[in-house]
Amino acid sequence: MKQEVVELGQRIDMLEQAQDAREEELDCHRRELLALLDKNQELQYQIEDLENRSRSLNIRIKGVPSQAMTAKLEDFEETKLWCLTEHTGLAGLLARRAKPRTY
Repeated sequence: MKQEVVELGQRIDMLEQAQDAREEELDCHRRELLALLDKNQELQYQIEDLENRSRSLNIRIKGVPSQAMTAKLEDFEETKLWCLTEHTGLAGLLARRAKPRTY
């Protein structure tokens, strides 16, 4: 009977040591998880900041149809120049300042 009690005590000690090791490992995993969550949050903020910065460089022109965004840039610039000259009264000014064409 005494031998059985000693064996049970040893088994309990082994189980307690194993449990302590697992608790330490769990604490280590929790710390790593918190560090990864913080890093993830930091990266999410950086992504959001970069997206906002990229949007801030976009130019929106009211009244320009969305097809202008897919058209050739030259055609769009020509149309934009025509709109500016016709609607802002710059047509006469551009004609007076324009150099004569030589053929």
